[in-house]
Amino acid sequence: PRRLLAVSVTKYLYCNPLIGGTSRNDSSEFGEAVKSLAFRWEIPDSKDNNQLFVLTDADGKLPQSAAKLPMLRPVILDTVKRFCDTSRNQDRVVLYFGGHATAKDGKAYLIPTDGDPADPTTLLPLDDLWAALKACPAQQKVVLFDVCRLNEADDQV
Repeated sequence: PRRLLAVSVTKYLYCNPLIGGTSRNDSSEFGEAVKSLAFRWEIPDSKDNNQLFVLTDADGKLPQSAAKLPMLRPVILDTVKRFCDTSRNQDRVVLYFGGHATAKDGKAYLIPTDGDPADPTTLLPLDDLWAALKACPAQQKVVLFDVCRLNEADDQV
């Protein structure tokens, strides 16, 4: 059994917004990409057995299981934890995160919509994500990061 959680943050307060885009039929390009991955990886998405979970603030029509919420730190972390907690030993899970990321004092962080890259207390430590995945009983775990890395300390561009 396969499960997929796709998280996409596009609307930022302190970082450049990311363009999710909409296709010709007013569908979210992010949503279409997620549905395509789910189809190719044979993730069930029927009404009786939907294992495709989407959390985003992107515009446009999204898959039926999509939750369009403010992409705040507790929303993202609670969703990841709930996804991991509801996985079973026989599951194979995929976690996708699209958004901004940064590093501070040797630690990596994902940036939620209201995250200030200068203030680590507003960011989502990657260690918290790894802890949730470590506690996940699934037999196989794949994580995909599609991030714009923000490195304020790098002067050499």
